[in-house]
Parts: sequence; C-alpha cells; structure tokens
Amino acid sequence: MKSVRFSTRELTKPRQLEAWRGWYEGSFEVASPDGPDRGFAAASEVWKLDGVALVSVSAPSLRAVRTKSLIKRDPTDHWVITIGMRAATGLMLDHDQISVPAGGPYVLSLGEFSANQRDSDDRLQLNIARDKFSTIAPVLDAARGRALTTPLGGMLAEYIRLLERQLPGLTEEDAQGLPQAVAAM
Repeated sequence: MKSVRFSTRELTKPRQLEAWRGWYEGSFEVASPDGPDRGFAAASEVWKLDGVALVSVSAPSLRAVRTKSLIKRDPTDHWVITIGMRAATGLMLDHDQISVPAGGPYVLSLGEFSANQRDSDDRLQLNIARDKFSTIAPVLDAARGRALTTPLGGMLAEYIRLLERQLPGLTEEDAQGLPQAVAAM
C-alpha cells in the first residue's frame, strides 16, 4: 500500500519549522520550544483508507494546538487516537489537563479545543472519520481526553502498532476491509 511522505530533514534549519507548520496548517498550530533557528528535523508518513488514516510522525519537542479559530475555519471533526512511543504527552482540553505516559493511547476530537506538548518523540495517530464510523461514536466520545492505560487500551495501542508494521506490505485490495476491522477493534 502506498503512503504519502513529508520531511523537513533536507531543508535548511531556518526553513524546517515553517515547512512543518505548513504541513499541519489548518489542523494544528505548531510551536517549537527551541525556535526556528535551531532547526526542526521532522518526518511524517500517512496511509489513507476509506474513513481511516494512519499517521507515523517523528518530530522534535513541540506544542500543537487545535484552536477554536482553526475549528471554525476547518470544521473537520475526526477522532484521533495517538500513541507517543518514547515520551509522555501533556494534554490540555477545555477544562482538564492530563499527562499520558509513553506507549499509552489517548483520544481527541478535532471538533474540540486541545493542546498537547511533548518532548522529541515518534508517535502514531489513527484518524477516524466521524461520519463514516457513527456506530462507534459513543465509545470514542466517552474515551476523549483520557489516557487509555487499561489492558484494553494496551491492546488498542498494540493493534495500531501492528497496523503501522503491516500497512506498507498490503495491497490496495487487501486494505479494503481494513476500516471495518479498525471499527471492530
């Protein structure tokens, strides 16, 4: 299966952060605690299926914010299940702040304000379109803004890591049934 890749690594250091911001423009406002002159060598790979996308990201320390003004401009309301592989994530929602340990998944809705901050890390994000998966909406909405550190949350994290390992070898035909398998998980 083919993916879409984006990297700032081949750009000059002063251009890297701005290029990364451009890649996420409309979805998140991205800031680096190090500033643009120190560089921002990052890479993203995206596998898109019908209503589902798996995103693998490697990036330096950053803060990403889904502001209310971004939500007004781009009202995409997908769920995003994220796993930080080596670093904890500080997560802030409208009225709550939590710390999600490395390896633990958490669920956000792109239809709501969120801010997250993390150290240099690799992460996986499973984006699920709300309009295509309305049958599992109550489960995902109930999990929003929580660290899913239960055994079932661990199984979900393992499943997402399995997807990352297996997607590159799947044919387009094999991948057609994958959205239903994701919903079942």
